[in-house]
Amino acid sequence: MGKQEKKKILFLVQLPPPVHGVSVMNNFVVTSEFINKSFLKKVIKLNFSKKISELRQITIQKITKTIIIFFKLLNSLIFFKPDIVFFTLFPFGKAFFLRDFFYLALIKVFNKKIILYIHNVGINNDSNYKLKRKLYNWVFSNINIVFLSEKIKEKETLNLALKKTKYFIIPNGIKEVDINKYHNNRNNKECLNILFFSNFFKEKGMFILLDVFKNLLNKHNNIKLIIAGQDFDYNKQKIEKFISDNNLSDKITIKTNVFDDDKNKLYAESDIFVFPSYFYETSSLVIMEAMQFGLPIVASATGVISDLLINNETALLFTPKNYTEFEKKLSLFINNKKLREDIGKKARKYFLQNYTFNVFSDKLSKMINSVVNE
Repeated sequence: MGKQEKKKILFLVQLPPPVHGVSVMNNFVVTSEFINKSFLKKVIKLNFSKKISELRQITIQKITKTIIIFFKLLNSLIFFKPDIVFFTLFPFGKAFFLRDFFYLALIKVFNKKIILYIHNVGINNDSNYKLKRKLYNWVFSNINIVFLSEKIKEKETLNLALKKTKYFIIPNGIKEVDINKYHNNRNNKECLNILFFSNFFKEKGMFILLDVFKNLLNKHNNIKLIIAGQDFDYNKQKIEKFISDNNLSDKITIKTNVFDDDKNKLYAESDIFVFPSYFYETSSLVIMEAMQFGLPIVASATGVISDLLINNETALLFTPKNYTEFEKKLSLFINNKKLREDIGKKARKYFLQNYTFNVFSDKLSKMINSVVNE
């Protein structure tokens, strides 16, 4: 008996650059050992932006690329003839109805097995409109959809009447780092480093953090703030202005383009991780990274953050945009070394049980195998 031919899988996905949660997770999937061993793969990159600052802009270049990718997809469906198409789409708004909807419709015309890997939310709001709901019901029926949490799945499919659609819940995971490689003296120093790490979208709460940190300095002189990530919408300049106006250059540091070893060193050298987002978070790789390094976390309970973390056990959570509550929770960590240590240890243990790449990869492989064999 001859050797069984490998199935073919076509990836239609965003990949770095720019670096953000969706592109990072897609890269994990595309380069995973399971995919490379089990499938013949082809990748069509859905990269319409080179920088974080370009993500929300509509340009002639993006429109042109949208058309080019449509024909690349058509060519691949005809000549590569994939058994499965793995598609990470933007599920709502102009990006969906003027771009991704047509990609998905084309794949359905070729009657391919489809796995939709959905990281964002917005279907629920768009599906309130009758025409949009009909379009969703057509393209989302008889396919496989991966959501990052049960909460998101319930929210996003509430108004839909999908037929023969299978759902899978696969939380994100990250690759383990040997944290012992990085010097950690967080329990043996006078000054506490508070770390914020995210792309500089306003909705991630940097300006809430700045106000809260400024207030905390009236009570605690032993704290410093590190704001790390990629700039967006000139928010770095606004942060720098805040620092200058309040004479806080010795207390607040901004770091951009922090990756790989430099990023790991930053986590290792920090004492508390903060994430005051008021965006509807569908996951958070930076929170997982902080958990991996055993950092105590203060985060807003927005989106699925309250599922990702356990309040008063692996983190201290507060109501989004509630400055007073945020300041109170952060003060608890500043004042209590034992609390920092206890919650940091529990956070690391919880990470190892739930959010490693091995856990993610195992769920991913089972899901794809089930689709192949259906």
